[in-house]
This record gives sequence, structure tokens and C-alpha cells, in this order.
Amino acid sequence: MNSDIIDQLFGGGFDPTTVKDSGNVLPEGAYRVKIVKTETKTSKKGHAYASFELDVFHPFEFQGRKLWDNLNLGHPDDKVKAIAMQRLKQYAEACGLAQVKSLGDFLGRDVVAVVKVTKDDTTGDQQNNIRKITAFVKGSGSATPPAGPATAGADVDPF
Repeated sequence: MNSDIIDQLFGGGFDPTTVKDSGNVLPEGAYRVKIVKTETKTSKKGHAYASFELDVFHPFEFQGRKLWDNLNLGHPDDKVKAIAMQRLKQYAEACGLAQVKSLGDFLGRDVVAVVKVTKDDTTGDQQNNIRKITAFVKGSGSATPPAGPATAGADVDPF
């Protein structure tokens, strides 16, 4: 007779609290990130947009996780384009750029991404949504660490 797989693998008991969350969605909060990739892409409807890929490096618990931000700069709707321009301004100011000549000007720069968790309208899945990009200034209080597991029990300045 075959014994139960739980007994075989876990000696009679599996404690779900011992397994780290797969972490598809980051908790809401502020993350220090590095801009590692920028490129111009075209949407399915033919509109140009700027794509940013960001690597999280603090809090350390989330180091190596990725975030993406798409700025619809070529969208025909002026309201959508204005939102994208505001985000581009946030990136430029956070990076200390008085003028941006290309998306490549952002590469390798460290910024703070303020992240929210939203629900995908189509699938209902949770997803991360960058709400704001700011500069990192140590000790300024300009970035609030994520709530929950990222700072639980932390006795040190998270940034």
C-alpha cells in the first residue's frame, strides 16, 4: 500500500507557513529600483509607447524582482498622453535630468517606485501598478517602505 505523499515528503505534516510566497505581486509601498532597460514599443493599435524595466534592489527581501512601466507617449487621446508626460517628467526629475534626449538617458539610474496593487479588469488577477516615481534621498522621508512582510520587525532605516 502506498503511503500518503505528505507523509513521504514532510514526515507526516506540511506547515504552509514555512513556504515563502511565490511573490507574483509585490506588496503596496515604495521600492528602490534601478532602471535596467528602456525601449520604444508599438501597441497593437499602432501607438508608440516608452517601456521601462526596473529591478528592485531594496527592500532586500524583494531584491531581483522586476517591475515594468509603460508610458503611452504616442497615444492619440490627449488625456492619456498627458498622464504619460507627467510620468516621464517624474522619471526625469528623479534621475536629475534637466533635459532628456533619449530613453537611454535613464539607464542605470536609481529611483523610488511607489507601487499599488490593482486588479486586472480582464482576468481579475492582482497586478502591480506604479503610481509614482521619485528621487531617492537618504533620510529625507521621501520614500515610505512597503507595509507588511517587507518591513515586519525591521529595526533599521529601510532606505
